[in-house]
Amino acid sequence: MREYETLLILKPDLSDNDIGQINDRLQGVLEREGAQFLKCDIWGKKRLAFEVAKNPKGVFVQMCYLSAPSVITEFERNLRMIEPVVRYQTVRIGEVEDVEKRLAEQAVENRATAEAKARAEAEAKIREEADAKARAEAEVKHREQTEARAQAEAEALAAAAATAAAAPAAAAAAASDEKPAEDTGAAAATEETKETKKTEEKVED
Repeated sequence: MREYETLLILKPDLSDNDIGQINDRLQGVLEREGAQFLKCDIWGKKRLAFEVAKNPKGVFVQMCYLSAPSVITEFERNLRMIEPVVRYQTVRIGEVEDVEKRLAEQAVENRATAEAKARAEAEAKIREEADAKARAEAEVKHREQTEARAQAEAEALAAAAATAAAAPAAAAAAASDEKPAEDTGAAAATEETKETKKTEEKVED
């Protein structure tokens, strides 16, 4: 058998579900024709060097498999029937003498790839959770600072209002304190006048 690699370019507006269905269909074609499927890697959406079928971008998919040369004809016939496939290219990698050994090697590679992907997803989730926690703490801190400022402003306004309200009363109290002092002075002057008159009367006598 020979090892082949087919690179597909799909329309960029496909959903993940659509891409998965196309890959499953193509894998089914290969297995029906007696090929040994090795792997399918979705490289994601990339900008094309030039537009293909009026698409400036495309979703790149790599399929690797073992098959007889006759399988390629049927496989590419199915590729031409799938409307979202805008371009494809099949390349022969080489001859495979020990199919079981090649399949075992690919199984190890696929397992390592899956584990690396799982680790990357777990790390991304941890980072996302840490970022979300940091944002939540920052929001709480901002809210507390805003509430503290609002409370301080309210207390300052209340203090200013209390001071303004107390000013007339303080002025009235000050005025009230000054009035008795004037009355005392007048009374003292009256007494002094009386004493003077008495003295004058004694002198006349």
